[in-house]
Amino acid sequence: MTQPSGPGFLVGAEKTWAQVAHFGAVLGLAPALAVFLIKGKGSSAVRAHAAAALNFQIFVSGALVLVSIVRLCGMFLPDVTNWLLTVAWIGVWGAGIAFGVVAGLRANEGKLYRYPIRQTVVS
Repeated sequence: MTQPSGPGFLVGAEKTWAQVAHFGAVLGLAPALAVFLIKGKGSSAVRAHAAAALNFQIFVSGALVLVSIVRLCGMFLPDVTNWLLTVAWIGVWGAGIAFGVVAGLRANEGKLYRYPIRQTVVS
């Protein structure tokens, strides 16, 4: 007997699409957006995973843009400041990928991962 598909329960191909949404963090927010738009209507579980990944990647992308703008404006500041902003950019980018990988591994277990920063833009 097949169990009903709820927001956190994944079966079959749903698990694969949820993993694509989360592991796609390596490529930015495009994979999560694609999964949300293409497969989100067919499964509430895939939609929940794609929305969580998309919301987090929107936050990460915004943070990367913000750090990049500050870094460009800070070109005329001492080199130490520019270096620290570069380290911050790499840290934000790396954290986005790391949390995406952890979420993808949780999706493989059939669980919905709760990202540490949950600003709901897409639901």
